[in-house]
Amino acid sequence: MVERAAHTQTDDVRRDRGPVERLVRRPGLDWAVPLVLFWVALAVGWLFLPSHSPVITHEFNLKVQTAGPLTEVSMVMAPSSPHRYDLQVGLDGASDAVGLWFNFQPGVTTDCPASSAVLSCTPASPSDGNLLYLRLRPLSTVDVAVGAPIFTFSANGESAEGWLPFVNCDSCGGPGPAATVFRVTYKIPDVTSYDWTSGPPPGLTDGEAVWQQVAGQLQEPVLVEGTDPRTQQRDEVHIFLSGISIGIAGALFAGSLQAFLVWNRRRAPRR
Repeated sequence: MVERAAHTQTDDVRRDRGPVERLVRRPGLDWAVPLVLFWVALAVGWLFLPSHSPVITHEFNLKVQTAGPLTEVSMVMAPSSPHRYDLQVGLDGASDAVGLWFNFQPGVTTDCPASSAVLSCTPASPSDGNLLYLRLRPLSTVDVAVGAPIFTFSANGESAEGWLPFVNCDSCGGPGPAATVFRVTYKIPDVTSYDWTSGPPPGLTDGEAVWQQVAGQLQEPVLVEGTDPRTQQRDEVHIFLSGISIGIAGALFAGSLQAFLVWNRRRAPRR
């Protein structure tokens, strides 16, 4: 009687298990549940990983031909759409027409501006060595549409990079009051959040980084680089959290695999 009562009490306890416990103890779920959690943790770790497009740029050179004095040559560059850029070229203090040769890297194409300020133009194309020639009237400004998978500057929110050109101008003068000033402006979103660590420091305005060099200072292309420290710190935190999530996912996968092997062994028919 005592033994029968004990068996009856045990059966009652088994019947009184809640639905959650019965679900967890269902055969096969002891490895399936960790496997599902593994995929969840892996997805969370993947979402935390920072995603920035690579910053890749190409240098460019500029040749200037002028018969008279030339106070300033300005170049303003801004992205307009994927693989498309706007290049604005301006002249100041010129008494005669000025010839400009822009020597870009392979893959750059341009149009000739439809402007009365352009006396002659040869657009850049791969067949012509990516050389853009403009002959402009004095005191003029023109806009050039540029197509390029990789151009002279790039920014991704964490890093920014650009080039100041090598300038070949025999009549521009060396350093001094009469030297021609070359102003290079890159339009970069949130440019004031960058710390510029390579090359001469720029002047920063809302959305623009401006470098101003005289003719004798641009004897070779100069790389300028900047980083956003706040974005870097945020990315470091995200990478840390991603590592934790991926580590948890690895532990869950190992536990799921071990439970599966035990479950599979129990299911195997005995000989």
